[in-house]
Amino acid sequence: MSTTSKKSEQVKKAVVKEEGYQVMPFVDTIWNQFALSLDWAKKLQESGEEVYLKTVKETIKFNKDFRNSFLNLYQESKRTNSEIVDSVSALYEKNDALQIDFPELTDQFRDVTDRVENLALTPIKLSFDLMDRFDNNLVENSENYVLFVRERRNDLLKVTSNYVEIVKNNHKNIYSMIEKSVKVHVNN
Repeated sequence: MSTTSKKSEQVKKAVVKEEGYQVMPFVDTIWNQFALSLDWAKKLQESGEEVYLKTVKETIKFNKDFRNSFLNLYQESKRTNSEIVDSVSALYEKNDALQIDFPELTDQFRDVTDRVENLALTPIKLSFDLMDRFDNNLVENSENYVLFVRERRNDLLKVTSNYVEIVKNNHKNIYSMIEKSVKVHVNN
C-alpha cells in the first residue's frame, strides 16, 4: 500500500473514533435534557400546588375577617341599643309625673332586648361556626390532597427515572454497536 492510502485509512479510522466519542455525549445530552424536563415539570406542579394552598388559605382568612367584621358590626349595634335603653330609662326616671317603677321596667326591657339579641344571634353564630368548620376541613383536605399527589408523583418519578436510565443505557449500547459495526466496515 502506498503512504497516501495508509494515511487515508488512518484518517478514516480517526474520523470513526471521533464520531464514536461524539455520539455518546450527544446521547447523554438528550437524556440529561429529558431528565431536566422532568425535574422542571415536577417543580412547576409543586409551585402550582403551593399557589393553590396559599389561595385557599387566603380566601378562608378573608372569609373569617368578613365574618369578624359582621360580628363587630353586630356588637356595635348591640352597644348602640344598650345606650338607647339607658337614654330612654334616664328620661323616664327624671319624669316624676309618671308613677311607674322605672328600675323594674328598665330591667325587664333590658332582659327582653338581651333575649331578642340572643335569638337573633344564635342562627348567625351557628352559621359562622359551620362555616369555620367547613373552612378548616377544606384546608385540611386540600393539604392532604396535595400531600397525596406529591407522594404519588414522587413514586412515579422513581419508577420513571429507573426506566429512563435503562432506556439511556440501551440507547448508548445501540449506538456503540452501530459504531463497532461501522468500524468493522471501515477497517475492511
